[in-house]
Amino acid sequence: MFGLFLRAMSRQRLAQKGVSGTTALAPYEQVVDCRGATYTITLPDIAEAAGRIYTFHCSEDVTAVTVTPNDAYQDTGQFTDVVLTALHDLLVIYCDGRFWYNLLEVST
Repeated sequence: MFGLFLRAMSRQRLAQKGVSGTTALAPYEQVVDCRGATYTITLPDIAEAAGRIYTFHCSEDVTAVTVTPNDAYQDTGQFTDVVLTALHDLLVIYCDGRFWYNLLEVST
């Protein structure tokens, strides 16, 4: 499974974004470096994110970084808000165009 994930990531052109405050991601901003205290990162629209993998890593100590879908109707039970709370926390999610899926969540 992890090999499949690495192959999928290597085929995609990824844009990295450093985040230290509340923000909404563009569909191409798939690698997110979380820094700072407490804020929310809103995922792109499901239709625009179809087929993409998003990675969130806390490179600095954080208090509470919440990763959430951009509309309540997109929070379908397949994916609920995830809160990253510590240095080196990691979240990897995938969007199939209909739902968000939590592929990997590591809390330190």
